[in-house]
Amino acid sequence: MLLCGGREDLELIQHEIRQLSEQYSIKCLENASLEERLEAQTKAVSENRRRVSELMGRCARASSLKGRCEIVFALTLRRHENSTAQFVFGGVNSD
Repeated sequence: MLLCGGREDLELIQHEIRQLSEQYSIKCLENASLEERLEAQTKAVSENRRRVSELMGRCARASSLKGRCEIVFALTLRRHENSTAQFVFGGVNSD
């Protein structure tokens, strides 16, 4: 009778070991899948950071060019206004 109980205990332990082994294998596969997803997300974040940095640089250059264009426009407008005033007033006063 002791042998029979010992054998049943051994079979139960072996069955539990098989179940735990299966569960462990499933968890390993899930972990590998999660690691792949994490790696893909990490690469995407890195690429997005690089792209944001690039766009910020382009934005800074565009802002600088905008400032230069505004200066050129203001100077051109001032020259145009001065030349128009000289033409109008210069023609009147040139007697």
